Amino acid sequence: MKKIPVILALVAIALVAYSMSNWGGKKSVKASKKSTTETREVRNFDRIDVSGAFSVDVTYGPEEKVEVEAPENLQKHISVKVKSHTLVIKQDENVSFQSPGKLEVHITTSKLNEFYLSGASSVSLKNTLEDNSLKLESSGAANFDGTILVSEADIELSGAAHAKIEGSTQEARIELSGASSLTDYDFETVEADVDLSGASSAKITCKKTLVGDVSGTSNLYYKGNVTNPKISESGVAKVVRR
Repeated sequence: MKKIPVILALVAIALVAYSMSNWGGKKSVKASKKSTTETREVRNFDRIDVSGAFSVDVTYGPEEKVEVEAPENLQKHISVKVKSHTLVIKQDENVSFQSPGKLEVHITTSKLNEFYLSGASSVSLKNTLEDNSLKLESSGAANFDGTILVSEADIELSGAAHAKIEGSTQEARIELSGASSLTDYDFETVEADVDLSGASSAKITCKKTLVGDVSGTSNLYYKGNVTNPKISESGVAKVVRR
């Protein structure tokens, strides 16, 4: 009879441990030490949507290939699918990763010019994006790093998102909020329309026309031959020509 309370206690402990590992309805999975690389069979995408803590690198080339490098037991919980020409990369919604370590996605493709990033995700371009346009939307603590050669660039950053962009465009629309930031002066545009708010910061080189609004404690730093910038300033925001 004395064994019954002991058994009940063990059952209770097991239930508590299970409930903690499934906190919020999510199953907690501790990453294995062994890392593997899997090729995912996906095709026909020109946009990417990344959430979570994935580190993505993009190489522009004639083939189309997507590889996921991650702890072996997490591979089955990493979703890589194409929806309406958008490559969606995320972890299963009912799972949380413990000590995941390296979560990398290696992409080779001939066309990819729209990027939607959230969480702690990051995208790095291994070579130059040459296209008609760039579309970048980043939130959370997401990071983008790359060189571009496009006609139009549409950049929207929020939260603590950061983008380091080099290269050139004819027209740039830049919208920053929160504590987001855009660097550096190696990003050149002929015309720029900027909207900075919160504590955001941008550094660009503009060759001709610069218009927009800066507010809050945001800062716009620019280089170039702009003769008559039309920037509305409010709060303690600053516009500084370097």
